[in-house]
Amino acid sequence: MKRIYKVLAVIIIMFVSIPSYAQRDGMTASFLNLMPLSNYYNPAINVPYKAYFGIGVSNANLSVYNSSLLYKNLFRLDNNKPVAIQADKLVNALNEYDNELSLGLSLDLLNVGFKINRFFVSIDWRLKYYNEFTYSKDFMGFFIRGNGYYMGAGNEANIAFGLDASLYSEIGVGFSANITDKLSVGIRPKVLFGLMDISTDAVKAEIYTDPDTYAMSATVDMNMNMASSMLYSFSEVNDITNSVDFESVGIKDVFAFSKNLGCAIDLGVSYKFSDRFGVSVSLLDLGFISWKEAKTIGRYEENLHLDAVFTDLNDIVNMNLDYSDILDDVINNILGNEDLDLRSSYKTSLQSRFLLQGYAEFFPMLRITGVGQLILQNEKVRPALTLAYSGEFFNFLNFTASYTLAQNTLNQVGAGVGVHLGPINLYLVTDNVLTVVDFFSAGGGDIKPLTKHSTCNLRAGLMWTIGKYKRLSDSGD
Repeated sequence: MKRIYKVLAVIIIMFVSIPSYAQRDGMTASFLNLMPLSNYYNPAINVPYKAYFGIGVSNANLSVYNSSLLYKNLFRLDNNKPVAIQADKLVNALNEYDNELSLGLSLDLLNVGFKINRFFVSIDWRLKYYNEFTYSKDFMGFFIRGNGYYMGAGNEANIAFGLDASLYSEIGVGFSANITDKLSVGIRPKVLFGLMDISTDAVKAEIYTDPDTYAMSATVDMNMNMASSMLYSFSEVNDITNSVDFESVGIKDVFAFSKNLGCAIDLGVSYKFSDRFGVSVSLLDLGFISWKEAKTIGRYEENLHLDAVFTDLNDIVNMNLDYSDILDDVINNILGNEDLDLRSSYKTSLQSRFLLQGYAEFFPMLRITGVGQLILQNEKVRPALTLAYSGEFFNFLNFTASYTLAQNTLNQVGAGVGVHLGPINLYLVTDNVLTVVDFFSAGGGDIKPLTKHSTCNLRAGLMWTIGKYKRLSDSGD
């Protein structure tokens, strides 16, 4: 027993000590045991219904992450009210290179699941979008401070940014089986259909300002790939800022099954030591998409002449920092604009995830769950540790509350509720309830909540089920 405690201590220290990011896609929903999609994060988890069905509104998710642009760093506050702008503090609080803004969206178009003896089969069709924009300290500092701050040799502005954005649909067929009354295994192979992708390996510009003439020049290094099967197509570098237009995504695009094919797989194992204790392990989204008829640009150029580049100070004062507009300024004024070249194809990997979960259920109204996870993408490893409470009341109401430990998100408190009324199942969860509370208390029109917290997430759904709910711990099938 002492050895087990030591192993658990090592795992906890590992997750706490490594710089980490919180999950951004509504993982709190996995703690609602009454939810039909209880196997969303592990295909081996038993679904507590004989069958379920959902279409259109069964599972919708929105996630936003902002690592560094905090409200308190831009304004000097007095009695929690802004009294002065402190732009230098905002820039100085940024990381040298690893600052991030990201957006995640997913919508399930169809969910079907049914039980056959000791097996459960599920079919899921969902649309996914992921956007991660990283930038250096000087990227923001150059616009806020102006080029006068970066004059002379040895004081160049090192502007760097990266953008990875993908829009695709996936169709997955899941199979889970109860090998014994305690052991369950699951697999979910998926076929992916890419709609749009932008991938940057490196976009860097070292900007030099002559202290005598104030003329600006730059050394530029960039490598970018783009592909699209939608009506919108890429032809020039600055098309990158017009690529994410969800109004242009129609039925025709969702059914675009002929190009940009990929594959992925989810794997899972679940084991119950007893009716009270259990563990599970899962590996999700291990796969790739091959993008056809792609466009690309790779360029290295020294002593590139630049026109003056400044941002609108009013946008900074009002916290209207639309990074797509900022990126557009960089592309047009710093990196210039060129025609893209054709290339045959390229591949992108998915944001894979490894999860280790353990729970202790003392009675239906008291279940404690601990989850350690590693998110893997673009050679980055992002750990996070979550502790959650969940409870079942009156056999139709499910409630959960969670706390996630991760870099820049020490105040991330999740909450969720699920209701099972006959064949109707409703649920609403968030991974950061404080952001949601601040947003609605500000009337929904104040930017402060989105710059006060690092994450904002909402997941909601409506599904229909067949078969009376039966507690998993009461049955081995």
